[in-house]
Amino acid sequence: MKNIIKTLLIITIISSIYSCTKDSEESLYHANYLGNWQFTTTETELNTDSIGYYKHDTVVYNGNIKQGVDKSKIVITYMQNNSITLDIDDNGTLSNFPSVHSGGKFIGNNNLQLDLSWGGLGAFVTHKVSGVKQ
Repeated sequence: MKNIIKTLLIITIISSIYSCTKDSEESLYHANYLGNWQFTTTETELNTDSIGYYKHDTVVYNGNIKQGVDKSKIVITYMQNNSITLDIDDNGTLSNFPSVHSGGKFIGNNNLQLDLSWGGLGAFVTHKVSGVKQ
C-alpha cells in the first residue's frame, strides 16, 4: 500500500512540474511580442457612392501589443483609434483576421507586417501596417 501511495505521489509531482514548465514556456514565448511598438500605417479609404470619397494617408504611431483575454490572443493597438485582436499560436502564427482579404505575420520577434482590408460594394478600407518593437 505504501508503494502505491509513493508511486501516485511521484506521478503527481512530475505531472505538476511538467504542466508548470509548459505554461511558463508559453508565457515566455508570447512575451517576445508584447510591449511597445512603433507602427507605420498606410491607410486608404474609398467610397464610390454619389458623393464619392477618397483618403490616402500614412500615420506613424507609438502603440503596443498586449496579451488578450487568454494566452492565445494578442491585442495590437497600431493607431490611436485602431486596434485588432488576433489569435496567436506557439509558433507566432497569427489568425482570426477580420476578413479573408486580411493577413499578417511576425518577422522574428521585432517586426510585424499586417495587411488589413474591409469593404465591398464600391467602398473599402485598407490598413497596411509595419511595426518595429521598441
